[in-house]
Amino acid sequence: MSDHGMSERKACKTSGLARSTLRYQTLPRDGCRVINFIQSHLAVNPRRCFDPLYATDRFQKQP
Repeated sequence: MSDHGMSERKACKTSGLARSTLRYQTLPRDGCRVINFIQSHLAVNPRRCFDPLYATDRFQKQP
């Protein structure tokens, strides 16, 4: 944009890129709550696989 003296809107329209994509910034995710939930669940139920864990997670409205 600065090299060609174009506005953000015109540069995005020319390149076919959405303006929201140009401004998008990733946010770091903190998985501590999820990890703690999985570890506590596996401490009580070590033989249960992912499907029951996921169902329990959804039922308890965990992250």
